[in-house]
Amino acid sequence: MRPSVIVSWAAAITVMILFPIAVGIWVYRRYRVRWVVFLYGAGIFFIFQMILRIPAMALLGPILAPALKKSQALLTLYLIAVGFSAGLFESVGRWVGYRWLFRDAALYDWAHGMAYGIGHGGLESILLVGASSAMSLAQAILFTRMDPAQLRALLPEPAYAQVQTLLQKVTTMPWTEPLWAAAERVFTLPFHMAMSLIVLLAFTRRQARWLWVAVLAHGTLDTAVALLAQQHLPMWAIEAFIGVCGLASLWVIWRLRPILIKKPNFSEG
Repeated sequence: MRPSVIVSWAAAITVMILFPIAVGIWVYRRYRVRWVVFLYGAGIFFIFQMILRIPAMALLGPILAPALKKSQALLTLYLIAVGFSAGLFESVGRWVGYRWLFRDAALYDWAHGMAYGIGHGGLESILLVGASSAMSLAQAILFTRMDPAQLRALLPEPAYAQVQTLLQKVTTMPWTEPLWAAAERVFTLPFHMAMSLIVLLAFTRRQARWLWVAVLAHGTLDTAVALLAQQHLPMWAIEAFIGVCGLASLWVIWRLRPILIKKPNFSEG
């Protein structure tokens, strides 16, 4: 495993972990938001993604795998369903958080909506992506330094085959590849912030349709990324698409500022 890959991989993990923290600190200091709102966002992500959705997908995947291998059309439908399940679970989770955790109407504003999104996307970046990437790096370093005969003796055949696949990937990986994953985390944090603000409109405008706007937007992005990856496009092309979505999210955040920075009449949604 080349040192340049190790360095770039470690740098990517650092960005995944520290970037959302840095943005959260800036928003906290700049807009004087309540720190507990970050925890609300993180907690909602943990419950609706890591406890509910991801385990369900993990159970469903192996059951459908034989059929998916035989039908490209079915695989495409499955990717669409997976993408929109993320939009549904995360957007409904945001709504539940606003409905049951935001007891003070003063929290229904632009700054706290951003903080809510930072907590949500930040936990995804730190725990789901950053921590798992750190574990993969540690495994890659360990396995590349072990004798192949020792690996075969220690691992059962299915696990050994998986390790060989991992080793083949990391030994041929360009040093730039981990940095694309870090860039994706930078691009997706504004998206989570924008989605949280859109769901907030369901409460400030007393219109439930904004929840479904968020479901549609989130599901469309996740599905598009999955379908682009299915076409075996280069990593830079997929990340460029995500980057454009990130810039669009910044525009949405800015456009919603004059709407949500006011103190309108609030309802429970």
